[in-house]
Amino acid sequence: MQQIGALTHRRYEPLPLPENLLLTKDTLCPYSLQMADGLTVKQLAKRIAPSAEREEVERTIRQLRHWTASRALIPVGGVHTGPGRHRRYAEDQVYIGAVLAEMASYGLPIGMLWLVSMTLHSFLTPPSEHPKMAGLREAHKLWNQAVAGHGRVYLGFCGKVGDDPEHISDGGLRLFDPEDVLAVPRDKASAFVVDLTKVFARLKA
Repeated sequence: MQQIGALTHRRYEPLPLPENLLLTKDTLCPYSLQMADGLTVKQLAKRIAPSAEREEVERTIRQLRHWTASRALIPVGGVHTGPGRHRRYAEDQVYIGAVLAEMASYGLPIGMLWLVSMTLHSFLTPPSEHPKMAGLREAHKLWNQAVAGHGRVYLGFCGKVGDDPEHISDGGLRLFDPEDVLAVPRDKASAFVVDLTKVFARLKA
């Protein structure tokens, strides 16, 4: 300790660092360490974009940012990360983003994509064993099968919320396998069906 006028200055010795530690801007910034997990929007776009061409990747980046601002995609730590802090996305957002990109290619509006996204997010977490959650448990199982590439799984969408109480979710979305039949509500003439197995197979590593 050193006395400087009326102030007392305490000198601390630096902590020893491991010899094999590689110092980078990430190891020197605690926030960078916190945000190191996950994908940047550019990394996410490169995996989802139809091709590796620059124009396709940039167009996908714009889509992803729009969907994030609309809460259709949920980054790690929330949408507003603060100035100079890049958003990061968990691996599950790759698959949800791929479904949104496929449906957006047919002109579905952002409100519909948000509804699809919220329902897909409900498939990510294992539901409880309550009898009323049986449908959601089946959806969770089928979603994981599609992600793992085990068998063929389809996602069917039949209109607005609450059209068909037989559907797995309130969003009018349903996951089903080839042996199942997608029931179209009586007041609807058609249904939107996505082959998740094919969509996920196109994703880049």
